[in-house]
Amino acid sequence: RSRAVQEVLGLAADEIESTVEAWTARIHPRDFVAVKKTIAVALMSGRGWTTSYRIRDAKGRYRSILDRALIQRNTAGDAARVIGCCVDVSEIKRLTDILDETQRIAKIGGWEYSYATRDLTWTDEMFRIYDTHAAEFEVSWEAMLAQCVPESGEQLREAFARAEAGSGHVDLEIEINSLKDQRLWVRIIGHLEMLGGRPFRAFGSVQNIQAKKLAQIQLENTTGWLKLSMNMANMHAWRWDRAQNAFEFANLDEPQVHLPSVYPDMEAMLARVHPKDQSAVRRAIEIAFSGPNEVRQEFELLGVDGRYRSYATTARPLFEGSVPRGLVGVIQDVTARRDSERRLRRSEELLRATTANTADMLVLLDTALRVRFINKGVNDLTAEQLIGRDIGALLPTAARPGVVQKLTRILETGQTTTFEFESSETGQAHYFENRAVLVRDRGVATGISISMRDITERKGLEQEILDVSGRERQSIGRDLHDGLGQELTGVALMLRGLAGRIKERCPDVVANVNEIVGHVNQSIETARSLARGLLPVRTETGGLSSALRALAARSRHLYGLEVQFHSHVSRNFALTETNASHLYRITQEALTNASRHGQASLVKISLTTKDRGFTLRITDNGVGLSQATPSASGMGLKIMKYRADMIGAKFDIASNEPGTVVTVAG
Repeated sequence: RSRAVQEVLGLAADEIESTVEAWTARIHPRDFVAVKKTIAVALMSGRGWTTSYRIRDAKGRYRSILDRALIQRNTAGDAARVIGCCVDVSEIKRLTDILDETQRIAKIGGWEYSYATRDLTWTDEMFRIYDTHAAEFEVSWEAMLAQCVPESGEQLREAFARAEAGSGHVDLEIEINSLKDQRLWVRIIGHLEMLGGRPFRAFGSVQNIQAKKLAQIQLENTTGWLKLSMNMANMHAWRWDRAQNAFEFANLDEPQVHLPSVYPDMEAMLARVHPKDQSAVRRAIEIAFSGPNEVRQEFELLGVDGRYRSYATTARPLFEGSVPRGLVGVIQDVTARRDSERRLRRSEELLRATTANTADMLVLLDTALRVRFINKGVNDLTAEQLIGRDIGALLPTAARPGVVQKLTRILETGQTTTFEFESSETGQAHYFENRAVLVRDRGVATGISISMRDITERKGLEQEILDVSGRERQSIGRDLHDGLGQELTGVALMLRGLAGRIKERCPDVVANVNEIVGHVNQSIETARSLARGLLPVRTETGGLSSALRALAARSRHLYGLEVQFHSHVSRNFALTETNASHLYRITQEALTNASRHGQASLVKISLTTKDRGFTLRITDNGVGLSQATPSASGMGLKIMKYRADMIGAKFDIASNEPGTVVTVAG
C-alpha cells in the first residue's frame, strides 16, 4: 500500500491490515459480488482487471475508485503476484451520474462506432429508447439499421454516405421500431473522425422526440387547417410596430411581405379608411391601448383599384412592460357579407312596406322561437326593436306557455296548426286567430311562419248573430207554443162541442168530425215539438237541467240510445238562456255522434254547476275517436267547439276505455 491510501480513504498505511479481507470488507455490499467475480475471472485468464466500485473511507463515507491491476506469474505460469493502483474517481462518477440522469430525463442516448473493428457501443439510455436491455439485444450497426422503418433506414444510409464523402456530420429525424414494436420518432446526431481521407470513428447521440414530433405534426395539421380556413374566409394576419410605425402582413401562401408602398404608416392607412369610419377606428385603437383590450371594428377601406371594400378586424395590443409596442390582429374582407346584409335589409324593408297595410300580423320565427321578421310593432315596440326577441314579447302572459308548447310541437311534427288566444292586458278582451306553418329550406326546418289576425270584431259579430238567432228562435218558439198552439187547442175544443150537437141531429157524420179533431190534436203536438226544438231551454220550465233530463228521456226514441242523466246544480250559479241553449246543442251533437259514428249503446250525461262555473260531461261506451268514421271529426265537432268558444268555455274531446268523453267547462 502506498501513502495515497491515506489521501483516498483518510487512513494511514498502518491503520489497515495488509490482507485482502481487510480491503474487501470496505467495499460497498452492492458492488462486492461484481468485484469478486471480475477479479476471479482476471485471475483465471491472467490478463489482470480494470473495475470500479465504492469503498468506505475513515469517516464511513463511500468513495468511487477505479481499480486497475496486472498479474505477475512465476516460471510455472501460475499467478504469483498482483500489482495495481486505485484512482479516486468520485467526482468523475458524480458527473457521470448527473450526465446519465440528464440523458434519461432528456431521453438522449450516446453511441460510438469503430470503422476498423465494426463495433457499435451504446449507453444505457440507448437501450431505454429502444425499449430493450443489453442482455436481450446484441448491439451492431446492422441491427440498429434493421430497427428503422424502411423509408427512415434509407434516409439514414444516405445521410452517413454524405458524411463519409466529406461533410463529416449527420443530423436528421427518422422513425424507428422499438423492440416492443412501437414506432418512435428519434433525432440522430453523428460526427465522423477522418484519417487519411477515410472515416475511422463515428460517435453521436440519439434522442427520443416522439412527444415533440407528435406535437409538431399536430401543430402542422392545425396550422394547415387554420391556413385553409383563413384563406376560405378571405382573412389575413397583420402586425403594426408602433415604434417604427410600419405594417407587416402575413400572406398565408408566402413568407411575410412588407408593404411600405401601400401602407407606409398608420396615418397613411387611416387616410384610406372611409371618412365616416375614421373616428371609430381611431377610438378602437385608443381602447385597445387603454386596457389592454381586444377590440373588433368594421370599416370601409380604399383599395388600390380606387374602390372601397368592407373589412372587419380584430386586434390585440402588444406591450413591453407597460409601454404599448404595437398591435397584432387579423383582418377579413366582409364586402360580400355587408352587400348581402344591405340587400337583405332592402328586401325586408320592401316586404315590411308591402305587408304594413295588411290586416294580419306576419311573423317569421327561427327554430329557437326568436323573431326574424315582423311587419308591425307590438306593445309600444317597433318592428326593428322586436327582431331577435323571443316570441313571448308578442304574447300576453297567460297565453305564452300554451302557444310556446304548440310552436314546439310544430317544430317536432311539421304539422300546420291553427289556434286562438285571448289578450286582456289593455283592459279590454281581444281575440287572435293564428295559423302557424313550418318553414323548410332544402328539407331542413329553419323556422315557423305565423299569420296572426285580430278576430275580436268577428267574434263580437258572431256572438251578436247567435244572440239574434237565439232571440228569433225564442220568439218563433213562443209564437208556436203560445199562439198557434193555443189557437189550435181552441179549434179542437170547438170541434168537440160541435161534435156533441151533431151527434143528436146527424149521427152519421160524428166519425168525420172526430177524425178532424184527431188531426187538430196532432197539429197541436207538432207545434209543441217545433217549439221545444226552437226553444229547448226555458228558465220558467226548469232551465238546462230540466231540458237535458227531457232530452235523455226522449233519446231512446230519437237516437236509439240508453241515456242516463245526472246533475248537481248550485242555486248561486245561473246560466243565461243563450249559454244554456249552446250547451244543450252541444249535448245533442254529442248524442248524434255517439249513435251515428261511435256505435254506442249507453251514454251518460253529467251536469255540475258551482258558484263560479260549470262542467258538462258526455261519456259513451262506443268505439272511441281512433276507430270512428272519418266524418266523426268533421263539421259536427267544429260546431261543438265553436259553440263552446262563443260562451267562453273550454272544449275537450278524448278517447276513453271504451268510448269517448266530451267535456265543456266554463
